[in-house]
Amino acid sequence: MKPLFPPSRDTRRSCGTSAAVILGLVAGVLAVPAAAQDNAFAPELRIDQDALLSGDYPLSKVLESGQQYFNVPFTPAGADASGDGLGEGHGGPRSFQRHAFWPYPWPAPMTDLAMTDAELNYLYEFPFVKLNGLGATSCFDCHSSIGTYTPPNQSGPGMVRKPGTPGGAGGFSTNAFVNSEYPARAVMLVRNPPHIFGTGYTNALGIEMTTDLRAQAEVARLVAQNTPGTAQSIALMSKGVDFGTFSTTYDASAQTFADDTSAVSGVSGDLVIRPFQWKGIASSVRHFVRDALDFHFSLQAVEKVDSVDCDLDGKSAEVSVGSVSALTAYVAMTRPPTQEIPTGQEMAVANGEAIFKGSAASVVALNPPAGAEAMCATCHVPKMPLDKATLTIFTPPDAGVTAESQCPDETASLINALPPDVPVESLVVFEALFPQVVSDARVQAALGAAGATPASVWQAMEPVLDMLEVGDLLAAGNYQIDLSVAEDPSLLPHLFPRLAANADGSVDVPLYSDLRQHNMGAALQDPASQGSDVAGIAIAPPIFVTRVLWGVGDSGPWMHDGRARTLTEAILLHRSEGSEASDVINVFSQLQAPDQADLIAFLESLRLPLPQTAQ
Repeated sequence: MKPLFPPSRDTRRSCGTSAAVILGLVAGVLAVPAAAQDNAFAPELRIDQDALLSGDYPLSKVLESGQQYFNVPFTPAGADASGDGLGEGHGGPRSFQRHAFWPYPWPAPMTDLAMTDAELNYLYEFPFVKLNGLGATSCFDCHSSIGTYTPPNQSGPGMVRKPGTPGGAGGFSTNAFVNSEYPARAVMLVRNPPHIFGTGYTNALGIEMTTDLRAQAEVARLVAQNTPGTAQSIALMSKGVDFGTFSTTYDASAQTFADDTSAVSGVSGDLVIRPFQWKGIASSVRHFVRDALDFHFSLQAVEKVDSVDCDLDGKSAEVSVGSVSALTAYVAMTRPPTQEIPTGQEMAVANGEAIFKGSAASVVALNPPAGAEAMCATCHVPKMPLDKATLTIFTPPDAGVTAESQCPDETASLINALPPDVPVESLVVFEALFPQVVSDARVQAALGAAGATPASVWQAMEPVLDMLEVGDLLAAGNYQIDLSVAEDPSLLPHLFPRLAANADGSVDVPLYSDLRQHNMGAALQDPASQGSDVAGIAIAPPIFVTRVLWGVGDSGPWMHDGRARTLTEAILLHRSEGSEASDVINVFSQLQAPDQADLIAFLESLRLPLPQTAQ
């Protein structure tokens, strides 16, 4: 008889059949060949991290490798561990959930079926869950849809899907279900795959904003240290976005600070901007890539589990540090979305943009309430300045995993958290920059001035911080890419066109987001909180980060779970009890139908670009 509950990682070694026999059988059943399909991690495309840091690879090679990893389906490990490592072995961390999802033949070791059909035994163990990851065989499976268009030279107006562009959003059928409790409950968190266009710019903005907020908090601490027992406060602002107020009091006898983040808003208490995923749970592309490989494919990165075979598929060190670097570079360097205004729609789009920003006569006449004057642009900020257009892809620290007991919980969340004492990438940047800034003579003079306040010291510090060449401070030991890289025929077309650089090297990023967390109300809230990339920081059910709107015209269905089938539905879903956007949506509902249509026309003009060869 097959067991009702297959052995878990914690119990399998105490079963009647010895571990050696079980593992031997697993090796036998994993002998199913991958037919004629080659590995995604092909030897000729592997990126060695040390060689990468030494400058041995041209950017074209790095991105071509990342392109392969994103688009080519991964292969199972195989008996000789020659495959990529897709999926889990018998008794892997989600084996119980896989069996609950597909409760059909699951032959126990030493049974007649297992002994006589060893090759098929592996296939009887259904490799997918879908209701808690393990739901695809490549990134492209879900990040592939970029709207419709009319092909050139076509005689009629009929449209087809835009062709050949990896990195788009996903339809409702590609939704991810994050559910640590399956099968106890069917659904917990539902996530529609977002597009990844322009990701590098968003990552860099998040790092710069984190640096601003952390520096402001440290300024308050420095002033508090000079005024023991007196609370010192500072307004937290970055790129024109308000994140509330940070306060602290210094106890000279204990030499400790009592920080008060009760008035901080729109960001977690650690003041780290997390621009990725719908709720803002990831602060870097690399961390999310690392965990997405594991959650969706059970491809476990060395930087996450070292060489421990945590998913028990017979293959360890499944994804090298260099491979994650290449995939991160490919995702991050996907070109940004654009605006395409159809001929004859110029006036409608212009009026829609004015409505979006709250400056249209039709909006002004409605006398919007305080907080809604800027309409959608209140949160969906049209553009932000990126001071330094350099993307640093950090070399991660060793995972420190030496035994199965240290393996991450694969059913916890879409992302596995770092310990609180391991800084995320944006904090690594801050820790590199701040000592340089605070030692500057101008900052020291401001700190020593009579009556110094956090605001006065920050006024002296901000221009010093802006002048520092971040790339130079972070270059050693990390891989860097110029986000403003010039067009080059040797580079993949998915990079271009880039955003134009200003005379000072900065870039205006039209992402249409403040990268701030907001309460979106009862209609959109999740059934549960979602953990972030740092242990102890979870995002509450109604809280979501402002979704970037560049590319929104081609990324339907909309909202975090794909429930909105039209942009009008997506707008209306912003209004419910507790939602910070309700006043804005009330104004939208009062607009005449032609004005509402113009706003939709503006949003539809924010498109994802076609491959250059298809235009």
